[in-house]
Amino acid sequence: MRRHVVPDGSPSRVVAGTTSHLQHWAPGRRLYAHPKLLAVAATICGDDFCRFNEGLQIKLPRVGPSVAWHQDGTTHRGDAERFDPNSHGMNTQTLLFGANASNAVWFEPASHTVGTIDIAARVEAARGSDRLPAAVPAVAPPGAVVIFSRNILHASFPNLSDEARVSVGFGYHPRSAVLGARFREGGVGPHDASRPLGWTEEDVKARSAVIPLAIAERAAFYPAETAFRYAPASEFEQSIEAWTAEAREQALAQPMLAT
Repeated sequence: MRRHVVPDGSPSRVVAGTTSHLQHWAPGRRLYAHPKLLAVAATICGDDFCRFNEGLQIKLPRVGPSVAWHQDGTTHRGDAERFDPNSHGMNTQTLLFGANASNAVWFEPASHTVGTIDIAARVEAARGSDRLPAAVPAVAPPGAVVIFSRNILHASFPNLSDEARVSVGFGYHPRSAVLGARFREGGVGPHDASRPLGWTEEDVKARSAVIPLAIAERAAFYPAETAFRYAPASEFEQSIEAWTAEAREQALAQPMLAT
């Protein structure tokens, strides 16, 4: 990705994102349990969907860096028997500020359906440009939600505009795709081979315990709203009364179910 010269006086480091905000941010937990967002997760990933990851994505004006073209998933695209377009789940990004063509995430439509993409070949076909001809920006107003497959080819360019993009990101997996998933050798961060036996039912339950708890917390805050009914909720015994600081820390501090 090309780089840009930042204005004089710009800071040497900027915040590009944060993680684990559900542990510290009650409005974020209430947004996480929004019945329409969870209904989308159930439609795409199945009624027994499980939790992936959460974070804030921050693209500051004039200094927001680029993010190179990539696909998020790593474990299933080379497995013809297990791969389908939703095999690595989905992400949602709720925009606190709007997104314009300069600060938005760019996507290549339908690229999530073709498995592993030779990104270098895509760039070569574009005559070495980082502007892939089939890609489009997710331009949207504040409050909009961008929903996309983790298998889709996407990137973002340096933010040369005067407007920030800040979005609240949540991710979900199909439970069947997570169970037994093993990372590829050479992965980094959450995608390393630290769990050679793969994710178990116990791992999934421990990670997903926050879903019914967040639903209960939102229901207490919006009593007139029809709460989302999480299909696996019978697996959990927690209630809003049990949603103490200690229970929250335990539920939210589980390893990320990355695939």
